[in-house]
Parts: sequence; structure tokens; C-alpha cells
Amino acid sequence: QSQTMPLNEYLLLIYSALVPFLAVAECMSTGTSSVVANRDIVTGTLFPVELLPVRYAGASMAVLISGFLLLVPAAWSQGIVHWTQFLLPIAMAIQFVFMIGLAWICGTIYVFFRDFGQIVSLLIMMLMLLSPIAFDRTMLPESLQAVTAINPLFPFMELYRGLCLRGVIPWSDALASVLIAGMTFHLGAFLCTRLKVEFGDYL
Repeated sequence: QSQTMPLNEYLLLIYSALVPFLAVAECMSTGTSSVVANRDIVTGTLFPVELLPVRYAGASMAVLISGFLLLVPAAWSQGIVHWTQFLLPIAMAIQFVFMIGLAWICGTIYVFFRDFGQIVSLLIMMLMLLSPIAFDRTMLPESLQAVTAINPLFPFMELYRGLCLRGVIPWSDALASVLIAGMTFHLGAFLCTRLKVEFGDYL
């Protein structure tokens, strides 16, 4: 199906999914060691430990923002101009909430299980394979539609494509993104706040 699509549009399709994936991959990679790498701050000061993973999640947003600062003008150059492109910052904010929760979860688990760092690398590779980077939902056969349900990045990528390239608001993907971000954020906050009192013993 990608063969019937102009090459320039297909490249934009790929790039619009690659950017949010790279931001999440960066967040998982750096957020995992966010607490352990700052053990002196955790054990020697009264600095709120919850802010350490948030800092790494915020740094990962640079990948997302810079990527779309390149993507949107590229879309405009191909005549793809939609008012929904002005809603991209809202989608980025939703993903930021998701990445904060992800950094909290990964950073907390790594404090107690140092082998988790190797597992994160495998998880990132699995996410890359399951993510619709080179295809969208319409390109999947019915037998593979279940992939959209097990990959938490799928609705984010489809949301970006809808806003940036298609000029529509994919409400189902937007709602799914909000739910995933909210659940991840609250789970991460719960783990970090409940277990932070134990950090000192493991650092």
C-alpha cells in the first residue's frame, strides 16, 4: 500500500511516527538510571527524588520538539497544511505526561533490580518492532490488528499523523493516548512515592 503513496508523503508518514518513538526510547534509556546516577543527591540532600526522573523526561522532550519543528515545515513544503497542526503541542504535552510516568517506573525498578537496565534495551527493541513506524493502521491486515491494542505507542503515533498529515482529530486515538498517559503517570507516581523511602538502602 505504501507503493501507491507518493514517496515524499510516505517519508513524512515514517518520520511522524519515528520522532515520538525516539523520544520515548530516549526517556526509557536515560530515565532508567536517573535515580541511581544521582545517588549522592538522593542520599546526601533533601532534594525531592521524584524530580530526578522528571528532569530526564523533560530532556527527552527536546527530541520530540526538534523533530516536529522539522516535520511541520517539511509537510508545508509538500502542500500539507492543516489547522490541526496547531494542536500538536497538546499531543506533545500528553506524551510528556506519559514519559514522566515511564521515567518514574523505570527509574524506581532499576534502583532495586540493576539487571533491569538490560531488559529496558530489549523492551525498546520490541517497541520498535511493534510500532507503526513504516506503516499505519490502514496498512495492517485484520489478522494483525491486535498489535494496535498491545502497543502503548500506537495511539500516540496515529494521533500525530492525524493532526499533522491528515488534518483530522482521531478522537479514539486521542482518548487512548490520554488514558495511557494518565495510567502510566499515576502508576509511576505511586511506585516512586511509595518506594523512595527504601532508595537509600539500595544506593
